[in-house]
Amino acid sequence: NWEKSVRLYIEHARRNGAEQELIDRATEMLPSMHFIPPDREERLLEEAGFKEIERFYQGLWFFGWFARA
Repeated sequence: NWEKSVRLYIEHARRNGAEQELIDRATEMLPSMHFIPPDREERLLEEAGFKEIERFYQGLWFFGWFARA
């Protein structure tokens, strides 16, 4: 869920020494970003003609994929 992910991001940033101003600016930008759930992203890759799709990375709302064209 979105709210839980934002809380996790804030906690992680604080634990790793991020200044509050930086955390505030980052969280203010989040509502303007449009994230695609990984299952939808995988379907879009399939529809675009990619094969052998494999997720190799996940960082909160960002995913990395290997795929063959």
